[in-house]
Amino acid sequence: MADSNAKGAKRLGVKRRPYFPWIPVENYILPVLHLCIGLGNNVIDYFGHLVEWTLTKLSDEERGWKNRVVALDRELIQQKRDAVNEWKASTRGKQRTALMALRRNRAQTVGLLPNETEELAELDAEFTALGKARDELKSERKNLMEKIEKAHESRRKPPKEVTRTWYLLMERIYRDCGVKREDYHKRKFSGRPLKEIMRKSEKIFTEAKQMLREFKDDSIDGIDAKIDNVCDNMISLLSSWGKVFNTLYSKDPSQEDKAQFKIDLDTAVRKHRALRGLVDYNNDTPKLHCIEDHAVDALERFPDLLLMIEEWVEQFHQTEKKRVENRVRFIKDAFKRAESASKKRAAVNDSTLMVQSRRTKKPRGGYKPKNV
Repeated sequence: MADSNAKGAKRLGVKRRPYFPWIPVENYILPVLHLCIGLGNNVIDYFGHLVEWTLTKLSDEERGWKNRVVALDRELIQQKRDAVNEWKASTRGKQRTALMALRRNRAQTVGLLPNETEELAELDAEFTALGKARDELKSERKNLMEKIEKAHESRRKPPKEVTRTWYLLMERIYRDCGVKREDYHKRKFSGRPLKEIMRKSEKIFTEAKQMLREFKDDSIDGIDAKIDNVCDNMISLLSSWGKVFNTLYSKDPSQEDKAQFKIDLDTAVRKHRALRGLVDYNNDTPKLHCIEDHAVDALERFPDLLLMIEEWVEQFHQTEKKRVENRVRFIKDAFKRAESASKKRAAVNDSTLMVQSRRTKKPRGGYKPKNV
């Protein structure tokens, strides 16, 4: 596990300590479903980013916004950050830190002397000016990203008269392959659809190659080759993740399967980082760190890992819980309400409930007019 006191890339994507730090990390059950959801949706998001930022034809205004954001990310903001850090490490920065510590230590007594107060105010002004220059660029980037996101949203949810955007046609390809988005988590894919995407990645993204040519930016040199390259990378990466999760979802994998799993995992992680490098410069996500550092050991320690995959309870948690609670909320007795809810939770599948209803519900029979 990464040191929680480390900074930047040394954190390996770990943001905080475990809730129970006295339990060894290897004793935690690997959250296979959430790894699949997190990593799979990351890959789909990377694809959307590459299409929106590098492949499709944009208005001159939107292209200008994106070029400015790229410049801010690659050079300008980092230059200002470096200037702030260099000043803090300089003699004047260290003097400011020392005076601030002195002020805290003397807070209950005399405080800073007049000449020390003047010097600290001067140093604070220098530091504030450097920070302001950095923050102004960060604010500019934030405003540009809000405009860019609105432009992206207009393609995700266009007016009714607009029926062809790359996003709408991509969603049609997914649906034609039996894959649908969920209504929760900002319409991300859940575990089973993502496994289907991994299984059918070649079919999905081969069709995407042809579809994207309708929206390509002809001003970009070699645009057709770039479209093919992005889609081929998606096929390769999703196929690699598919092999990884097939093993994690398998029942009692053999030693040969476990040996191959290590190879498949290394390949998938390498391809994942390569694709992400085309999109951003962020550190590894916690899920990528988790599967890279702990999946091999988990597969060895927990051969019955398949029994611990929480797909059914995740679906209940996200979509069925409220429906069950609504059905039993009128039962006054708390014990009977809990008993009824537990029975419904045991059969939240719609087809199962329908069969139960047909068996227990009395038939109404034909229509009989009332006597007047």
